Amino acid sequence: MSLELKFDPEDDLKFGVGTTSNTVFQTRAIISSSINEGNVISKKNNAGGIVGSMDLGYIKDCIGAGPIESLDGNYIGGIAGISSSPIVSSYAKCSLQGGNYIGGIAGFGKEIKDCYTLIKVNESRACVGAIAGDIDKVNKIKGNYFVNDVIHGIDSISYAEKAEPIDYEALISIESLPSIFLEFQLTFIAEEEIIKTIDFKYGESISENELPEIPLKDGYYGKWEDLNISNLTFDAEIRAVYVPYVTILESEEKRNEVLPIILVEGKFTDDDILTLIKEDAYSSEEDILEQWNVVIPDDGEDSHIIRYYPDEGKGRLGVYIANNGVWKKTDAEWDGKYLVFEIQGSNILFRVIDGGINLGWIWAAAIAAAVLILIVIAVMAGNKHRKHRNVKSG
Repeated sequence: MSLELKFDPEDDLKFGVGTTSNTVFQTRAIISSSINEGNVISKKNNAGGIVGSMDLGYIKDCIGAGPIESLDGNYIGGIAGISSSPIVSSYAKCSLQGGNYIGGIAGFGKEIKDCYTLIKVNESRACVGAIAGDIDKVNKIKGNYFVNDVIHGIDSISYAEKAEPIDYEALISIESLPSIFLEFQLTFIAEEEIIKTIDFKYGESISENELPEIPLKDGYYGKWEDLNISNLTFDAEIRAVYVPYVTILESEEKRNEVLPIILVEGKFTDDDILTLIKEDAYSSEEDILEQWNVVIPDDGEDSHIIRYYPDEGKGRLGVYIANNGVWKKTDAEWDGKYLVFEIQGSNILFRVIDGGINLGWIWAAAIAAAVLILIVIAVMAGNKHRKHRNVKSG
């Protein structure tokens, strides 16, 4: 809101000072009973719910109820970004974000009277206030009140009867207060789609049972960002964050403090923990090397691939899984240093027995047999040669 000179449209009249001293301007630019509920995003300076920059004019009975943001600028306000003219009997319930000079009514103001705010500042640098980020003169500020436990009235200072804090109950007892101060809502968004909205009262808490399920996305799991659902005092948009599944979950227990004893394949989250408990095992018939109880976090899968790093031996180990008190041998094969087998369920007890095929003994037996064959062949060849010599002599 300003006055452009016809002979120089680029030169706006700033703060009531003309280009010639004998020029008189009379302004009648008034905004009254205007409401903003939309998102306001500015790249540079001067972002406001009703007006960005106001050099001339008058604002009365207006409401700023939509979020205001400057991407790389200053002067952000629920009603006006920057104003040198009066703002009277106006209200702001909105979130604000930007650089310097951020205020519930005006980022920078000159005359602000009888206004009320309940705001949230998401991001700021300097000069922040629940009524104004900064002002021209304190004596032009009167009868403004705000609800906020963190932000003060004007540039981190509150002034009695000028920019003064009150509690929420006192705020809602004011006559003709806009309904926006009684209405609060959580909006859950996934992939830019609104999944659910939950209405709540100021200071109320929401149960986790009321939270919506996050839509599935192949190869990812979802979680709600910045989820704080207790003692809610402001509207919020809560967005779903999709994170790639953890496909290999490893045990905290390691062999020789190097490699995990157990690896489990599945679809896990960053919060999932694999529980591994070593148990004592005794058997008069079998040589049990180890016995483990494995508890796998629920990932919705019925079966899992287990990779087990044994303490000793390779090629001669057998894996047995307990099923209703009965031990049953399962198929297992080597993959590098790990013995790999499949299990059903998420809580299993397995033992490793030194009783499978010993590849070392097989190779030793094969070599011994080969040596024996060579010896037999050599002996037979020697006997044949001696017999041939005897025949010639005769």
